[in-house]
Amino acid sequence: MNDVQVHSGEYQFALRQSMWLQTVVGTCVIVCIWDEENQSGGMCHYRLPVAPEAITMGEHANDYGTCAIPNLLKKFKHSSSKLENLRTWVLGGGQVHDGEFMQSQQIGERNVLVALDILAQYGLPIVGASVGGSSGRQIRFNPKSGVVDFRFLDDTPSDAESAESALGSRAQWVY
Repeated sequence: MNDVQVHSGEYQFALRQSMWLQTVVGTCVIVCIWDEENQSGGMCHYRLPVAPEAITMGEHANDYGTCAIPNLLKKFKHSSSKLENLRTWVLGGGQVHDGEFMQSQQIGERNVLVALDILAQYGLPIVGASVGGSSGRQIRFNPKSGVVDFRFLDDTPSDAESAESALGSRAQWVY
């Protein structure tokens, strides 16, 4: 099975192809979307919540959640997916960088809120989430089967991180 790395500012979509879309996040957020009926899926990886007006059509637009998530959803629309068949996962958004400036910006938290807001606007159910905390995450997603695997990078998640992990029946830990 192929492994495809999804870097910050990128998204990948696969129609009926079994592979692993994978990445590592800290303050960035990953949104995985799976079409249960068409057995297709995609992942977007963004680092900042809201794109300034000048960037929304530029080459760096997918660095922002307000662009990356809708752009990924367009791929589903072009493949004839129906909104009622889509399932989503939201992962990342940690406060993993030390320093007063990074903490005050709350980038991870703002990234998560953008994902939740956009998915709610489309009426898409979130079947799994692992957000916040002080650990980064390594994430894998199979767009054909809908399986989402992740693990904390420090292998010792805090109680808050464990409590914030609401995994759906298709999500599982990777060891």
